Amino acid sequence: MKKLLLLLTCLLGLQTAWAQFPMGGVTPQRKAIPGTADDNTPKGNSKITGFVVDSTLTKAVEFASVALVNKATNKPVDGTVADDKGKFTLNRVAAGDYKLLITFIGYETKTVDGVTVTKGQDLDLGVIKLSSKTKTLEEVTVTGQKELIEEKVDRLVYNAEKDIMAKGGDAADACGKYPC
Repeated sequence: MKKLLLLLTCLLGLQTAWAQFPMGGVTPQRKAIPGTADDNTPKGNSKITGFVVDSTLTKAVEFASVALVNKATNKPVDGTVADDKGKFTLNRVAAGDYKLLITFIGYETKTVDGVTVTKGQDLDLGVIKLSSKTKTLEEVTVTGQKELIEEKVDRLVYNAEKDIMAKGGDAADACGKYPC
């Protein structure tokens, strides 16, 4: 009896272990996101910095997304987010020709073309201005109507002006039809 119980426990334990990993207990291979700790692509020792500001207010655009794109392959290589003062820094950039794509909700996407990085260079792009993307909506008119009978917390309200059957009648006709 003890052997049977031990065998069942082992079988259930194996079934649970298999359920944790798809494909029969083999961990799936996943692709690393560029610029993350899991990314094993070779990096350089250059650095790119800059500030993202609103073009009209000259105020920092907080947490704007900055993507470093390889100009030859048009694929993202690295990326970061600007801080609360609009400053961004891309560390460990390899030498090459790049373009920067800077985006944020409510602003046009800004492309900084011709970013050439040499080995060991600290490249400061200075202030990058984003233009706001506004869209003026057309005028909207909202109309509402009262219900014939409204339920309030402590009472029912009968709106006689909304009742077609009450037109031409008096209050006695309305009270005869609904409780007053």
